[in-house]
Amino acid sequence: MRTPALLRSTRQWTAPLLIVLSTTGAWAQGQPQDGPRGKGEGRPPAEAIAACKSVESGGTCTFSSPKGTVTGTCDGPEGKPLACVPASK
Repeated sequence: MRTPALLRSTRQWTAPLLIVLSTTGAWAQGQPQDGPRGKGEGRPPAEAIAACKSVESGGTCTFSSPKGTVTGTCDGPEGKPLACVPASK
């Protein structure tokens, strides 16, 4: 029994398409995000880093964001600049 031509042509492009879509999605998820931290991802905004420029780790800081004034404490990973981390609500 022979496979219909339409089914053969669908099989020819389906597998490569699925491979391209899956690798594109994985690549996009691995890209760094700029802006406020969300669930531990991305980098802090420049304003948050600037707010801690002259403050020691654990010190109180304040900066302006599009959502209003943010108050928090200066913190950051070893070897990275400190950033103002908003206080938990």
